[in-house]
Amino acid sequence: MEKSTCGFLLVDKREGSTSIAVDRKAKALFRTRRVGHLGTLDPFATGLLIVAIGEATKFLPLLDDRWKSYRATLQLGFETTTYDKTGDLVSQVPLPSLDASKIQEVLQSFIGISYQQPPIFSAKRIDGKRAYDLARSGQEVHLAPQEVVIDCLTLEKYDPREGTLQFSAVVSKGTYLRTLGVDIALRLGTLGTLTALRRTQVGPYRVERAVDIDAATADDLLPLEEILPSCENAALRGELLRRAKNGHLLPPLSTKDFLLVRDEDGRDVALYRRTADGYACYRGFSHG
Repeated sequence: MEKSTCGFLLVDKREGSTSIAVDRKAKALFRTRRVGHLGTLDPFATGLLIVAIGEATKFLPLLDDRWKSYRATLQLGFETTTYDKTGDLVSQVPLPSLDASKIQEVLQSFIGISYQQPPIFSAKRIDGKRAYDLARSGQEVHLAPQEVVIDCLTLEKYDPREGTLQFSAVVSKGTYLRTLGVDIALRLGTLGTLTALRRTQVGPYRVERAVDIDAATADDLLPLEEILPSCENAALRGELLRRAKNGHLLPPLSTKDFLLVRDEDGRDVALYRRTADGYACYRGFSHG
């Protein structure tokens, strides 16, 4: 690859890899220093990670990540420090006697708005430091409960002999599935730990379109106009192009929420956002 590339990569992250490790591989693959991702995935989790390459990092905040979908496996009977299988054992109890109808009833009780306590082993920052770094160093970590919304929670499979239940979930941004798993177990009258977690969707972006980072090529990159909802390309020239290059307000050239301005040579100039007065410049592109 002879030059840096711009676009979004839908990555199917493997178990054991960190989100930052995916970023490092993307930097090497596309020969760019500018890489970022949308929504960190825990190392033990797999599934969809949206990675921005090059100039695309400017536009990550515009992507729709309000809702996320997951599939998870919850092992009943014990709890770990991290609320997942990578942590140290905290406590263990005998497996409870449950049936699928009781479990589904409990799952339905989580639907709606609630306040969730983030796990201390999380990527949240406290005075500039990651909570998991503070927790691993033995320091006390205090994280305030945060409002979350559980839109859908469905029991997929329950194995009473093994004490495992698989469920699917559609949750708001910021919801911790590890905490949700622990809370489900507590409401079932036992302890629980997530042993598997897979993110299947972020907003309108689905894992079926994702690729393994080691197999990714420039052909897998999605341009801004494909991944950004309600965006229209606009090839401008003359005075309108001059205004766009200088970040000035443009007239209402479209009814779309965003306008991706290009010059006569097809190069991206700037992304504009619709306002009451026309289109205002959101961010410009750098070239060279």
